[in-house]
Amino acid sequence: MNYTRINRAANARLKKQFEEMGITSCELNFKGCMGRFALSFCHRHKRNHYKRWGQTFDEAVEALSDISQVLMSCAFCHALGEGTMRDEMETRFLELRGDDSQAKFKF
Repeated sequence: MNYTRINRAANARLKKQFEEMGITSCELNFKGCMGRFALSFCHRHKRNHYKRWGQTFDEAVEALSDISQVLMSCAFCHALGEGTMRDEMETRFLELRGDDSQAKFKF
């Protein structure tokens, strides 16, 4: 399976979803946040979590673009959330997107 193609398709879908929701800046807002600069999609889990054996292209894109599993984040906050502020990032996910039970796909 071509994961680059899957990631690009999921990112295009996420971009549209976030624009429709009016989210245009970092949702993590840790100390030192860059606001609207260097934004990316911050998944609740590592991207490999959303991939499974036998998954179709459309299922993989759907799993990676599930809004309950993604926050908009600046590069600074994204790096902190994957490192020393992992617990704080999960707290923000719970506040903004609910728990993992909201996910469309169960892994």
